[in-house]
Amino acid sequence: MFLPGFGTIFENNIIMKNTLLTFFLLVVLGVQAQYSISGTFMPAKDYKWLIAYRLKPGTQNYIAQTKVQNGVFSLKIPEKALPGTYRLVYAVPQEEFYFDVIYNGKEDISLAFDSNNGVSFLNSKENILFNTYFKKIIDLEQQIVDFYTQGNTNKKEYAVIAKKMHSLQKSYEVKSEGLMANHFIKSNEPYIPKEYQSIHDYVNSKKEGYFNALEIDNPILQASGFLTNKLVNFVFTALPLEANTRKERQEAMISNVDIINKRISPINTKYKVHLYY
Repeated sequence: MFLPGFGTIFENNIIMKNTLLTFFLLVVLGVQAQYSISGTFMPAKDYKWLIAYRLKPGTQNYIAQTKVQNGVFSLKIPEKALPGTYRLVYAVPQEEFYFDVIYNGKEDISLAFDSNNGVSFLNSKENILFNTYFKKIIDLEQQIVDFYTQGNTNKKEYAVIAKKMHSLQKSYEVKSEGLMANHFIKSNEPYIPKEYQSIHDYVNSKKEGYFNALEIDNPILQASGFLTNKLVNFVFTALPLEANTRKERQEAMISNVDIINKRISPINTKYKVHLYY
């Protein structure tokens, strides 16, 4: 026997169940979408507060803040916060007491900060890859510097270091595929000589190839300290070996500023002002 209204009641029940299910999923997804940056500061007595900013080309936006209690903190990132480079300020002046982290909006970040050793990451694929790569590539670049300063001319030793640099660079480019860290790692590719060079040829080649991999127009790099540091480093360190006097070094730096000025001419004015400041 057909019961009037049964179909409507049944349909309403289905709609109600679907609505409740949708609401439940939204709640779950909302919880999952909120991540945190947590960790420790040592010595604990020296740190009381932590403020997070998201860097943008030439500026930064306030994101969140939290107390550091007994050296421990947990900073909740707002759900709508965008991925990017986040600057964590732990003292004043803010321009001096900070460190940067990569926040991709897909993972929690845990870290340990020590006033003597800086920051180390305990959890975060992005930041662990980023930091590990830079520590290793800087170490290999230092080996090249040591090779020259020690007056070493052993071409086999030189080739071994260059090969390690090439292998490390390519392996981390592959490891970081799909991550924000990949932008930084690819743009940081150093000059790697294909064969032994005299120190003069090496210095000249390094300067000529400095911008080969650097993506100056990349907004992810502009919204970080990485690009600014790379450009500033070029101005003050890409100097000819013959520049011995203060005047010669100053002239070389001014020439480097001209090179930078041409390189950044197409990018936005706000970032240029920030860089020159």
